[in-house]
Amino acid sequence: MPGNTYHYLVTIENLSNSPLPLNATMEDLQPSEEVPNSPLLQWVSTDKSDFILAPKSKETINVTIKLPSTIPLGGYYGILFFNQFKRILAIYPYQQKSVFCF
Repeated sequence: MPGNTYHYLVTIENLSNSPLPLNATMEDLQPSEEVPNSPLLQWVSTDKSDFILAPKSKETINVTIKLPSTIPLGGYYGILFFNQFKRILAIYPYQQKSVFCF
């Protein structure tokens, strides 16, 4: 409903024996090329964007969607990525992504 705020909990688990440095990022998900990017990313926030998940532990992330009072009709889609960052030779980062869709 327009004007409402929704709260979701997302739990991430590190099954490995090593610390897991993570970064949470959000992207629009377009169902087709004819549909323009939505303003959804402006409405979504998390309480943690960069964190290190200890070995064999879980972390709960709060995701908040705060809808404006007026919203054009239509569907709004987005993806919350949890990117794992590792450093190779301390210079070139690469990413592995896990996905939570909302």
